[in-house]
Amino acid sequence: MGNPTLVRVFQQRLVFAAFKNAPRQVNLSESANYSVFTLPSTTVLSTSAIQGQVDEMKNKVSALFNGRQMLYIQSADGLGSLNSGADDVPLTATMIAARLRNETPLSATIQPIRQDEIVYCVGADNKTVYALDYDYQYARIPLAPLNEHCITYFDAGIKQMLSMKGKLPYLVFLLNDGTLLFAVAYRSDTSFSFH
Repeated sequence: MGNPTLVRVFQQRLVFAAFKNAPRQVNLSESANYSVFTLPSTTVLSTSAIQGQVDEMKNKVSALFNGRQMLYIQSADGLGSLNSGADDVPLTATMIAARLRNETPLSATIQPIRQDEIVYCVGADNKTVYALDYDYQYARIPLAPLNEHCITYFDAGIKQMLSMKGKLPYLVFLLNDGTLLFAVAYRSDTSFSFH
């Protein structure tokens, strides 16, 4: 399988993903036992190791990030998740579901950011920023483009997106031309205010 290129901790499990020879695969260790990734040969316990992938995703996993009760999986195909298959129920080896949650093409290089119950993702064009509620529901979710009115700010293309906390929570965008943009995202009207 080769070494993983993505590592994360989710619900007391160590997560490896985007292996050289299995770019869509996601492996989760046993619960609270980070060194055991062996799948059970007989009885599957809720704490057993997990191996999975989102079948609808055909491209390499480019990012992992934690939701309230689900592990989000980003690739150029869109946004998928591993979860229990039920709303607000922790993931276990006996209750697991993998699915594509949105087909919006996303950046293969820019990591999503979670801030104030919203997850921000950059589109495959590296110029559009999308937002989704940091939800725990299993339904398909729309990714709302946040910056339709300010797309010209991102004409140079986004190179990196960061989160910064202060009096107001800011998103910081480093553009390909070296410009730094500081933006406050307003949840109520899905817009940015630049500073």
